[in-house]
Amino acid sequence: MDLARAEKNIRLGWILSVLTLVVSVIPMIYLMIAEVVTGEPVEIQLHLFVPWLLPGILGYPVVIAVALLTVSVWRRSRAGAVALLVMYVLGKVVTFPWLYGFSTTLQTRWVVVALLWVPVFIPGIRGTFAYHRLTRATSEGAG
Repeated sequence: MDLARAEKNIRLGWILSVLTLVVSVIPMIYLMIAEVVTGEPVEIQLHLFVPWLLPGILGYPVVIAVALLTVSVWRRSRAGAVALLVMYVLGKVVTFPWLYGFSTTLQTRWVVVALLWVPVFIPGIRGTFAYHRLTRATSEGAG
């Protein structure tokens, strides 16, 4: 991978991370509005399928942390790129026990959707590692 490709992967990584935030925040706003309009908590299973949304108050710190990690990927941080993937996987591990009372069909769909989101984080990781490897090789070759 050359430096231009690494930069492209980094750009793709943070853009996809922003996409995961948008996909997560829209249902969060919908739930808030629905609760205000109906005057009671709205029970839907949507929060199980978006990448970052945890039900209730837990969603806000997660969204803030993901936004900060997205900025770190934009700034070419290897730790930030890996932390996004680790945070996603840990979030899914924490969410999985909530599926206990649901049907097997919903649980299967949840696992498939959870696995489909994983490749979103790979370009950022590949790009940041390649960028640092290539810039280090360039600086060592020039020095």
